[in-house]
Amino acid sequence: MIAVWWDNLRESCDMRMMAGTSAAVCWLLLLAISPVFSTAPTLIAQGLSWRIVAVFCSVVLFVISLVLGAKGENPEGKALSSGVAFTGATAFLGVLLHRFTESAAIDFLAAVFVACGVAGLCLGWAQPFSTIRLRKRVVASAAGAICGCILYFAIVAIPQPFALFVGACLPIASAACWMVLRASAAPDDAESETGFHLQSADRIARDGSGADPAQGIEMRRAVLHPFGRELSAAIALYGMLFVLAGHVLPETESMWVLSVVPGVVNVAAFLIIEIALTLYMVKRIHRENPVVAYRPATILVAIAFLLLPFSSSELSLACMAIAFAGFGSFMVFFWIVMGNISQKWRLPYLRVYAQGFLTLLAGIAAGELVAWLLVLIRQPGFDYVATLSIVSLFLLVAMAWQMSDGSRFANETKEMGGQFFEPNASMRDEDDSSGSPDLDRVAERYRLSPREVEVLALLLKGRSIPYICDELFIAKSTAQTHVRHIYSKMEITGGRQELIDRIEQDGYSLA
Repeated sequence: MIAVWWDNLRESCDMRMMAGTSAAVCWLLLLAISPVFSTAPTLIAQGLSWRIVAVFCSVVLFVISLVLGAKGENPEGKALSSGVAFTGATAFLGVLLHRFTESAAIDFLAAVFVACGVAGLCLGWAQPFSTIRLRKRVVASAAGAICGCILYFAIVAIPQPFALFVGACLPIASAACWMVLRASAAPDDAESETGFHLQSADRIARDGSGADPAQGIEMRRAVLHPFGRELSAAIALYGMLFVLAGHVLPETESMWVLSVVPGVVNVAAFLIIEIALTLYMVKRIHRENPVVAYRPATILVAIAFLLLPFSSSELSLACMAIAFAGFGSFMVFFWIVMGNISQKWRLPYLRVYAQGFLTLLAGIAAGELVAWLLVLIRQPGFDYVATLSIVSLFLLVAMAWQMSDGSRFANETKEMGGQFFEPNASMRDEDDSSGSPDLDRVAERYRLSPREVEVLALLLKGRSIPYICDELFIAKSTAQTHVRHIYSKMEITGGRQELIDRIEQDGYSLA
């Protein structure tokens, strides 16, 4: 079984993409919840710290990227490659400068370098993720998150200063994987994968040249607000809740910053939920569906904040881990959806991803402000934890009210062969494997298995073997075996045209 899964993974995910995103994910985890890079305080009430300066500088860089993306152009060629290589090097220098200097000025410069690494890696990897099919994007995102967590455990187990050096090298490794992937890609890969230019929506918005006036209006709205109010509110609220969960016990937070235990527990919870979701997708629905990553996120965060007032200091760490698993699940969903939106509305990926991360960082800033206010107004008899739990649950209710169905943002784009934003499209895909009552009768007559019916339906649509592998998440050898079985059961010897003729001769419809 493991060998089959490995073959499927290699068929659906580029190993260079998986390695590069794993390094980037691990570096971000080390930066956020590990003393390997920094022991600076994270609560703004404890004073301005290196981490907070890095977040502020990241906001500035994403704003600049958003302005550049609003012009309808993506950085390409040498400019893009040089930018990714530069950010990898600056991230490496930033971490080392922070750990080996006591000067406030140099520490500020280190925060700027780290912010360049955060923005550069996120926007750099947005480029390949926004041009591949949904299926490959889901597989690469899940594989990158899982492998990044495993790499995190390996690095925190290494004694200092080796862990610091290895972790600091991760951005360089990620940038190197990106450049190798970029060098091996054909010049027109983006257009050949998606079948359209990503900048065309801006053209439609400017001159109204859409074929359908209603479509033109819809695209103009998407250009102005690609995420919409519902998803934007959900992104910001998750950013707020992420910060509030990290400030559960401000009295002990300074001690937790010096320990690897909270980070290990949080990452372990995220790894467990990500593996469980991936196994569910593979075993139950047999296809990658980003809705699976979205659905448990709110439930996990709500459970964590619900149990928080009844937990001791030790159990509060478990509540934080449960919440972190929910945030991680949402981030996987969010990363996939940003690629979907870029493809759906044909927008420059630089603009979509920059706006998405800015919305998330705005929520993080709001969460820091709320946590600071709660610490500031603490009086005798004031229960900080209970108040934090009540505020967080209220935000969750507000988010659920605003965004009740994340599946509307997670489906395949029409240009990529799916039904993007179509209600219940994924449910129909899961419940109806054939898509045609006539194919059900074909299956009954020739004793085809449910999986063979799925392959048959794609064959009748003219899909190639690589497309079938990508669509059904199966290895090439498995797809070829299904095709041979179909031909054998139906006694087909002349290939696909004879298969189509047989279906029509039997009186079944191909519509």
